[in-house]
Parts: sequence; C-alpha cells; structure tokens
Amino acid sequence: MLTTEQPGASSATTWPRRLLRARLLIDAVMVIFLIGAASKLFDLAEFARAIDTWDTIPVNLKAPLVFLVPGVEFSLASLWFIGIWRKQVGFGALVFLAILTGAYITQITFGEEPDCGCFGRIAAFHGAMEDARFVLGRNIVLLLLLAVGCLVHGSSHPVHSAERLRNPRSAEELSPRGSEGFTLIELLVLLTIIALLMSLLLPTLAGVRSRAVALASLSNLRQHAAMFASYSLDNAEQYPYVTDPDATYTILRSGDIVKEALYFDAPWYWNIALAEGYYDADYRHASFRPPRTDPTPFTYYVYSATFLAAPEYWNEETRTGPNQWRSIRASEVLHPAQKGLFRDMYVIRETDNGFAVGEGVRVGFVDGSARSVPARDLTRPYPKGEGDWWGCRYQGGVHIMHTIDGVRGRDVK
Repeated sequence: MLTTEQPGASSATTWPRRLLRARLLIDAVMVIFLIGAASKLFDLAEFARAIDTWDTIPVNLKAPLVFLVPGVEFSLASLWFIGIWRKQVGFGALVFLAILTGAYITQITFGEEPDCGCFGRIAAFHGAMEDARFVLGRNIVLLLLLAVGCLVHGSSHPVHSAERLRNPRSAEELSPRGSEGFTLIELLVLLTIIALLMSLLLPTLAGVRSRAVALASLSNLRQHAAMFASYSLDNAEQYPYVTDPDATYTILRSGDIVKEALYFDAPWYWNIALAEGYYDADYRHASFRPPRTDPTPFTYYVYSATFLAAPEYWNEETRTGPNQWRSIRASEVLHPAQKGLFRDMYVIRETDNGFAVGEGVRVGFVDGSARSVPARDLTRPYPKGEGDWWGCRYQGGVHIMHTIDGVRGRDVK
C-alpha cells in the first residue's frame, strides 16, 4: 500500500522543537543578564570605580553608564521573560552585547596606563584590565549563544498552504507567530535551567570573586613595591622611614586625619605619610585595600617591619635594642626576590602572639614581583617580633614582617 506525506509536514513538525531550543538559548543568556544587572546594582560604587579606570570612555559618559548598563540588562531580560516584543528584544540584546564586547576589546587593546606617576591609579588600572579580560571571554560565549538563538527564533517558518487550508487551527499553532507566550513545558524547562544555573553559578561566582580579589591585591602589591623602589632611588637608596625612633609618638597627617603613631605603627599607617606625594593626597585610596572592603585610616598592605631596623636587630644573638632602629638602604637587601616588602593582611587570623598564615599569604617582594606564597614555602619568622620596648606592637613573630636577619634574610625558602 502506497502512502504519501504531506509537503512540509516534516519541517512543520520539527519547527516547534527548533524554536523551543532557540528560546532556551536566549533564556539562558537573559538569566545571565539578570544576574549581571543585580550584581552591578547591588554594588554601584564598585562598578563606578571600575568604569572610572577606563580611559577609552569619554569622561562625560562614565557617570550615565554606571546606571545605563545595568538598567539596559534588566530591561531587556524583563521584557523577554514577560513576552513583549520578543523578536525585537532578542536582537536588541544581541546589539547591546556586541557593543559591550567591542568596548572591552577597545579598552584591552588601546587602554593606556596612567602617566600621572600616582601608583594608586596605576594599581586600579591593572586590576580593571585583568577583570576586563575575563569578562571579554564570557561575553564572546554569550554573544555566540545569543546569535544562534536569535537567528533561529527570528527566522520565519512557511507553513504549507495545503496544511493551512485543511487545518487552519493546527497551522496557526505551528506558526512561530502563534507561540509568543510561555508554554507550560517551556516554563518548567526555564525554571529548571534557572535552578541549575544558580546552583552552578553561586559557588563559581564566589570562586571568581575570591580570585578577582586575589588578582587585584597582587596587582596592588606590585604597584606599591614599584613605588617604594622609585622612592628609594629618589632618596639616596633609603626605603620609606616615616616614624621617629627617638619620639614617643610621630604625628602623621594627610587631609582630614591626624594620627599619633608609635614607631612600629609605620607598617600599618605608611599610607598616611606617603599619600600626599604619591597617591593623589588620598590616604584612603582604593589601592590601599583589597576590592570590596571599606576605606580605613590604615592599609591592609603592611610594610615589613624589617625595613625599620638594622639587620642585627632581627637576630637573637645581636639584638641590643632601640639603638638599632634606623632606615634601610636598598643595597642592604641581599635576596630581593625572596625578601618580602609587603604582606596582604586582609585574609588572616590574629592569634595571641602574631598572625596565623592559614594556607599562605600574598606577598609583594623587593624585586617588584608579587605572588601568593603557600605556608609550606615560608621561612620561620623571628620569634620575638619587634620586642617589648615602647613603640613596639608585636612581641611574637609574624611572617614577612619579622624576618630572621632582617633585610639580609629570606621570607621564602
């Protein structure tokens, strides 16, 4: 027995499936849009600081973009899920994402490091560039998904005229114009996608944020190390020395703050002393702390106390007392690639006689490098710390801050 197949029946049957797949691709991208908009709106100040580092954006456009970008992301995703003008919204999202991707490519390609000599702005610039490379890769993937979804969803499906005449209701249901709202199956699939994405993205976002903080902190440490090297060149090879060993207190001033500092307060408050000449006169500059931390009078990037006393002070056999407190010359550092200049104190746990290192510490070295050092690679600190004289803070040894043999010693094995 011979059977005949209606022309266009096969394509008419597979078309709704293709349309559903296209919608799901766009649904996934719109969920990312919603998450991105929420994260930006949740911390507009941080987003504004990131925008401010872009030198390829005209100054008069930076403030509007802080609100425009998350606003457009939220509006496009909302219109899509409500079901209003879906075809136009899909292609609008494609254009918007293409513009953002082009902006990131332009910034990465043509963005220039600030030439003001202010190392705080340089640190912020490098941190933003590292973030931009990650976002660019993500946007390219989203752009490809959105392009495929829009091409399939936006194309028309010609329902065969014979089928339309024989069963107008069925033909209308097969037409893409008859499927503007959510179907129950699509709604369930969408909710499943959102649940899966959230379960996958939440730990990932936490990991990404942690890595972003680490990268930004390492960038800050490198820039501060470079600034201290420049300072030593400008000051007869002397490293910064901002407190007086003969005074009960040293008065540190910057802007609206006046700090009475003990001698060994210098590692925590050097930002106040150097802000006027090197950090835009801002002792709370963003480069003095990891991202997403509140401004404080002190810095989280603590200057090694070994640069405030002679090498003999950091050895049990040769320590005599405050008469050994002095500045350090660059030529006294014997192992610049292994001697820490700064330590990031943000992720630490304070103990009775010092700081636990946990899994390791982020360190800026004398040679200008910075990296995370595992605890197993750290050398033992000088056990008596700064001592118990007036002007001292810690009587127990702290890694990087209290190196055995001072600047002649090594912090890394």
